[in-house]
Amino acid sequence: MAYNPRFDQKLVLRTDFGLQAERTSLAWNRTTLACLINGLLLLRSAVKLNSFLFAVLSALMLVCTVFMHGYSRQKKPHGVNESNSLHLKIIAQSIALCSAILAMYFVRQILP
Repeated sequence: MAYNPRFDQKLVLRTDFGLQAERTSLAWNRTTLACLINGLLLLRSAVKLNSFLFAVLSALMLVCTVFMHGYSRQKKPHGVNESNSLHLKIIAQSIALCSAILAMYFVRQILP
């Protein structure tokens, strides 16, 4: 039988996580930063345009950003469990709702 370096004497698969945790952490940081910048730009637009809708959407986006940052800081190496997957779904749906409302607003502004 040929020697395979991926298996040890007991034929148990060796795990090598490499830089997966670091890549995941960096991805969370990039996503949080992008949401923070979008929320702040939306807040700036709300102030310049004196728009209550933009103010509410920017507040929602900034609150979601805070929750995303908190989740990324407390994330366990075992992945997403049932309790925090609900929080992630709520955050994702809130950001999608903000994006959809903004898209409808801008399409209405462009089309006569």
